[in-house]
Amino acid sequence: MQAVGSRLAAGGIKLVCTAGPKAGQEFPLIQQEVVIGRATDNTISVPDTSVSRKHLKLRKANSGWMAMDLGSGNGTMLNGELIADETVLGNGDVLALGDTEFTFVDEDNATDRREAPVRRPRQEVPLRRPGAERERVRSRAAAGTRNKKKKSGGMLLVVFVLTLICISLAGLKLYTQRKVAAEDKQRKEIETVRQAIAGVFQDGKNLVRQGKWGDAKAKFEEVATADPEYPMVQDYLARANREIPNQVQLTAAETALKENRLRDAIAALAKVSADTTQFDKAKQLKDEIEKQHKTRMELAEETMKQAARMAICNPPPGGRSDASKYREVVAITEDILQAFPDDRDAKTLNEDSKQKVESCDKPVAVVREPKNRVKESDEVARLFADGEAENARQAAQACASRSAECRQKATQIGEFQVLFRKLDDLDAKGLSQLLSLDRRITGGSISKMGRVAGTKAANIFYKSATAAKTTGSWARASEYAEKALAAEPNHVGARALMEEMKAKAKDLYLQAYSNRETDPDDAVAKFKDVIAMTPSSDEWHKKAKSRLEEMGK
Repeated sequence: MQAVGSRLAAGGIKLVCTAGPKAGQEFPLIQQEVVIGRATDNTISVPDTSVSRKHLKLRKANSGWMAMDLGSGNGTMLNGELIADETVLGNGDVLALGDTEFTFVDEDNATDRREAPVRRPRQEVPLRRPGAERERVRSRAAAGTRNKKKKSGGMLLVVFVLTLICISLAGLKLYTQRKVAAEDKQRKEIETVRQAIAGVFQDGKNLVRQGKWGDAKAKFEEVATADPEYPMVQDYLARANREIPNQVQLTAAETALKENRLRDAIAALAKVSADTTQFDKAKQLKDEIEKQHKTRMELAEETMKQAARMAICNPPPGGRSDASKYREVVAITEDILQAFPDDRDAKTLNEDSKQKVESCDKPVAVVREPKNRVKESDEVARLFADGEAENARQAAQACASRSAECRQKATQIGEFQVLFRKLDDLDAKGLSQLLSLDRRITGGSISKMGRVAGTKAANIFYKSATAAKTTGSWARASEYAEKALAAEPNHVGARALMEEMKAKAKDLYLQAYSNRETDPDDAVAKFKDVIAMTPSSDEWHKKAKSRLEEMGK
């Protein structure tokens, strides 16, 4: 046994990949056990989707190499037949794992099968007695006489028997040759049919990879008609019957997206089964739906801003009201809400644009025009400061044709309304922009709506100020505290922090003043810190600045 095992290890025992991603590669079998599959930790890893993660195991035994399927999805075929149990491999055997094939090569698979010669026991030689030789001579003479009489008849019988045997052997040989030829012909015909069926089956699998499920199904049905028991054909037919309806819905969703019908695209995509193998296409369409959702929302917001900038609801005398932009917003947001009924921003824009359309279609309220045109914009600012943003916008549009300031305020109010609707989602930058618009519209004061935004902004800035103070960044702490007080002048936390920094600035100033002559560099640094952490109106700020000027810094 040891000599045979050594010969196998030293010989050319290997797997040669003849089909699939590893085609052309050879894998020597030098281990006692080899696992083949798609997983990268296998002995032989095959990046083929038709191969299971743990597909096939080869094991070296006393009788040779054994192959066993590991419960794979597509099964393992040995020379075209599915294997269920552990099977011995021979030189030239073909293993098929899905679309990948291996040929088992055992170049030393030649065994001497001749029987050993058998020794027969030597016959014992009898002892000779006196007179035996004369008796044997007489016996032979008598037998010779009898044999001569029988010889002629016996020879004829032998010739006859030999003739019959020759004729029988010739007939048997002819029969055997014809039988072997017929069997060989039948075997070739069966092999030709099997190869044709295998070719059609492979064509079907290739069509599956191309996503042509309808054409693939026709190929699988052709195979099933020719051989209903052909391995895996029924599984592929069942999969095709599932994937053809999925493909129809994916195509419908793609068409709907091209025509900007988000609702229809989502409805079609919802009908695709969760176990579809066309998941890449489904994900691509979902991503495109989200992209279009975002794009259409941006379009609705931009259209709303354009409508707010245009004096379309209160035209000058002789002009005509035009709510077309607002109607565009209504149409866009209604389409979005049909596809995404829970979109809060779309709901807000839809309701607001509908109100604007309704307002534009109503007779314009008469706004008493002050005698002095300068006061027209003041009336707009007053209305806005009192929280009547919509009335203020209409008043600004009414005087827009006569006053550039009114036109500017109409645009600013429109932008303010768009931002205010997103108040809960605004960051510090957005809140600062909102408060800046509020002050420009009111002329420097804070409106009722601005106070709401100011409180939120002040809390955000105060948090940043306390964080900067914790790290010792007094200049940044002062900057954020000032922003918090600008957003909400009565913010208790920000005001207390400013008082604390003012006290800190005083201490730094006194330290710098006391050592300005002994350690001027340290004094300069401290004076600069005082300036950075206090507003320009602060007394310690002014003193530190004066000392730096005295020191030529």
